[in-house]
Amino acid sequence: MKRCLFLTACNLCLIVALLMPARTQAAGSAWVNDRSTWYYVDEHGQKLTGWQEIDGAWYYLDPSDGKMLTGWQEIDGRWFYLGGNGKMRTGWQQVSGQWYYFGGNGKMRTGWQEVSGKWYYFGSNGRMRTGWQEVSGKWYYLGTNGVMRMNWQEVSGKWYYLGTNGVMRTNWQEISGKWYYLGTNGVMRTNWQQVSGKWYYLGTNGVMRTGWQELGSAWYYFNASGVMADDGIYTISGKKYAFASGGRWRGEQSPVFFA
Repeated sequence: MKRCLFLTACNLCLIVALLMPARTQAAGSAWVNDRSTWYYVDEHGQKLTGWQEIDGAWYYLDPSDGKMLTGWQEIDGRWFYLGGNGKMRTGWQQVSGQWYYFGGNGKMRTGWQEVSGKWYYFGSNGRMRTGWQEVSGKWYYLGTNGVMRMNWQEVSGKWYYLGTNGVMRTNWQEISGKWYYLGTNGVMRTNWQQVSGKWYYLGTNGVMRTGWQELGSAWYYFNASGVMADDGIYTISGKKYAFASGGRWRGEQSPVFFA
């Protein structure tokens, strides 16, 4: 009789255990969905709030009611992006067609950022910039992939020189021992150029010419600073040469031959 009562009690406990909700069976925390809203509860059924690391991923649960948040979220003055599944995003992320970069802590980056050895610029809204950008009064060129360009760059058929720091150079610049004139807009000038009232000749490659130069059917002379000898008599290598207005040498044969 006692044995029968014991078996009956055991069977009753088993039935009750099977009928209990799964959450009360689990000895831990779990996600629960209530009316299409997700919450995360602890082993006591209490909703967790704030930042929570769950299965190796970070989530932000509304501090007021514990609901899982998604999309853009400003938290403690910094912006984060939480995917549709609530997971905090890090690294490069394309959101609504725009590229953003989030550090390992999930914070949206702004301003200049070095990523994998390359420099990028992100506006105050976090969007990766491309093309010409004026930053703190200086011009930079960022490729279509956002990477800051350096040194010589051809942009829309024109050549620019962006230093090793990416800043667009202007006016006279000595580069690798040669002189170039880049104007006020940074475009490399070629051929004849008048600068501050003086004439210079810059080859098709932009390099400033010096010495005797045969241009077209005439000879011209440019001193060590690249300035053209113009309308007068000049002593060159100990010899006198006459130049017409416009810089053309008045002689009939090669001045190099006579020199």
